[in-house]
Amino acid sequence: MPTPQLTGSPTRAPTAASTTLLTKMFLQAASDFDAAAYVSSMAATVGIPADAVQVVAVHYTVAVSYEFPAGVTMTESQAKEAVAKSNGVDESAVSVVITEVGSDGRRLATRRLAGIQLQAEITTSDPAVAQAATETSSDASALASEVSAVLGTVVAPPSVTIAPTLAVVVETVVASASGVAIVPEEDALAAAFGSATGKTVTVVIEVITGSPTTSPSASQEQLTTPTPTQMSISLAPTAEELDIASAQNLQVSSSSSRSIVGLLVLIACL
Repeated sequence: MPTPQLTGSPTRAPTAASTTLLTKMFLQAASDFDAAAYVSSMAATVGIPADAVQVVAVHYTVAVSYEFPAGVTMTESQAKEAVAKSNGVDESAVSVVITEVGSDGRRLATRRLAGIQLQAEITTSDPAVAQAATETSSDASALASEVSAVLGTVVAPPSVTIAPTLAVVVETVVASASGVAIVPEEDALAAAFGSATGKTVTVVIEVITGSPTTSPSASQEQLTTPTPTQMSISLAPTAEELDIASAQNLQVSSSSSRSIVGLLVLIACL
């Protein structure tokens, strides 16, 4: 029976990629965030339909930093309780970091009489709560009152070393039919959102996942073996893949890809 001859390139089923992003948007007010404008801005920035952008979750954060005078010490648990009470939120919404510092603000290598820096962040899904926290968290006297109650001793008000900063964190899934994970340019997304809403925004994007997946057809899997040329195309990283790898702190080596291709060609010849 004659061997069937295959002509042309094998048919591939559509390739899909899904990228999960955390987009942190620093805004002047919680009400400045517009989910519909965010979706349309994301879609326009990366050149895909709006229905390929899915907002999974939205939450708001308020970050602030204080410095207490020398002699004040507290645990993270005590700090969380005081911050929560002074801002009218649950302790579960508060995260803190405490650092011992000298009078010049430098971190100390050894423990001795010194002040402490308290960095606090409040996280909520309620924009009204977040907006209120931008006001209450700047009240150093109210915080000192709650710290005093928790510690059982009078504590002087701390200095606010970093004013309350509000951000909206948007977990987003971006789908692409091209097979390449999509990561928008931060400045481009900020510009598009600002143009759509008239609001000033700074954007920081973190890539959570972004691996393209390919679904070859059954006929391709069963009847064909890729030629060396086809293998070199699939193994060599594209410019887009190198950009994505850089954003995710991954290392992609073109030389390693060429070595693999050479090995596969040698095996094919044998």
